[in-house]
Amino acid sequence: MRTVPRPSFLDERDNPWSVGDRAAWGELGLGALPPVKHLDRLTALLRPLETTSQLIHGDLTGNVLFAEDAPPAVIDLAPYWRPPAFASAIVVTDALVWEGADER
Repeated sequence: MRTVPRPSFLDERDNPWSVGDRAAWGELGLGALPPVKHLDRLTALLRPLETTSQLIHGDLTGNVLFAEDAPPAVIDLAPYWRPPAFASAIVVTDALVWEGADER
């Protein structure tokens, strides 16, 4: 999806996930967030990244259907404009936290 241009609707989303995402990536001031336990501690750890973003699926785990005689089908696209490695990190984290994956 690296050749897909950045969709303009990404900036118009206004839900807890997109607001938190934009704040974490420095695209939205942290003052726009509601007070949340541990927010100050977490935001103190934020550091800028020098990387290239592209369109990614931000919630791939659980959104791929598998059938024995068909290619995998991606459903329920959750589009984000982030580095490709971020999408991989989400899948690994989901596997560890929600899917019972072994840390090895």
